[in-house]
Amino acid sequence: MSASGAASPAATITLGLERIAALLLHLGGPSAAYPIVQVAGTNGKGSVTALLAAILHNAGFSTGRFNSPHLVTPTDAIRINNAVVDPARYAAAYARAEAANTANDCHCSAFELQTAAAFLLFREASVDVAVVEVGVGGRLDATTASAPPAVCVVTAIGMDHVDLLGGSLEAIAAEKAGILRPGVKAAVFGPQDHDAAMAVLCEHAERLGIPAVKARPVRKVAPCSGNKSAPESALREIAFRYKGAEHIAKLALLGDFQLQNVGTALSVIPLLETLLGLPEIPLDAVKAALATVRWPGRLEWVDIPPQPLAAATTTAYRPRRILVDGAHNEPAAIALANFVHPHRGTNPVTWILAFTKGKDLAAILAHLVRPGDTIYATTFTPPDNMPWISCVAPAGIAAAARECGGTDGSSVSCIEVPSGGVGQCFELINGRAAPEAENFIVLCGSLYLVADLYRVFRLPI
Repeated sequence: MSASGAASPAATITLGLERIAALLLHLGGPSAAYPIVQVAGTNGKGSVTALLAAILHNAGFSTGRFNSPHLVTPTDAIRINNAVVDPARYAAAYARAEAANTANDCHCSAFELQTAAAFLLFREASVDVAVVEVGVGGRLDATTASAPPAVCVVTAIGMDHVDLLGGSLEAIAAEKAGILRPGVKAAVFGPQDHDAAMAVLCEHAERLGIPAVKARPVRKVAPCSGNKSAPESALREIAFRYKGAEHIAKLALLGDFQLQNVGTALSVIPLLETLLGLPEIPLDAVKAALATVRWPGRLEWVDIPPQPLAAATTTAYRPRRILVDGAHNEPAAIALANFVHPHRGTNPVTWILAFTKGKDLAAILAHLVRPGDTIYATTFTPPDNMPWISCVAPAGIAAAARECGGTDGSSVSCIEVPSGGVGQCFELINGRAAPEAENFIVLCGSLYLVADLYRVFRLPI
């Protein structure tokens, strides 16, 4: 039981391949028209898909990319040549999938329909390679109904979605390893924090006779300042091996955990060249991708514009730069903390937090919140077609956060914001007296909260 006392969402999510497999068959098997790289994992899988798609695109290949969940609208989950798919094209593909679903009584969920639409769009665009992120788990995820991928990738595995995937690390790893299946040509396993997870992955690959590569993290050479006032050009430098030699490049993604993700993505490239007979991907394409790749809402500095929240609001928001991250489980909280705490020093942080029910709030917040911090505990807009997703009450977040106060009597200030969401949080922050109003602000806890921020302030994705 989490600190929120949340019920399990498992009863309202039915994993399985039968429905979407039938639908894809009726749609003519669109995923067989192009090679696929399928990426599973607890954390890092989205970053790896973004990195791979960016490298391939910079090398001149036509690329499709599917991520889950979407951030602001369903269209932003699907990118072709690094651009969000045109809404009209998405609507047409989704309508085609929906019509086939209805006509053939496939009973697919909204996510399964979206997955089918992505596969249709990639076929329509004649992509050279599609990079596909798993939604939940792997073995029974809708994306695994595709034609066998050329390469399967599994990033770092941790404890998350335990009600759906199992209550042990080994059980979760087995579900992630389930994307490996007959017809897969190779696998890449990202660096793992737990030997038990890697053992499960390797055993699964060996049993199927699939050659597997254990990726190694790249090396940090010169860190960026990490400071919120640093210019965007102040990227850190990394060292990596490519084509048998060591090279230096700049990396746009923040966080030391990205060193693992870059190493994982780079391990896939030579496999694609060999297995698919792709022309050699030049070093310049790799460097350009690393220096420009974005993964919106994941450990990203965001500039809040000086504008009213809505037409009826006369209060102008103070322009400020905040740190945004979708960290929603303990491993992600550790990664976020490793970035935040060295840069906060002894200064307090203002946290804007919302969580889905079922999370271990005590474990997550223990890594993030320190005595003297301020918490704005709020809610997010429930996503469409996901009735199993609901918010932890702000009072539950505040109760867990207060436990992070010091034994010397120092406390954590908690403000509950049950209505108005992220916009109301900024209204309240703007009204606070200095120095709190100038605190280092971090918004995290759920990608759905991050999505609200992007919607409210119309931020680019």
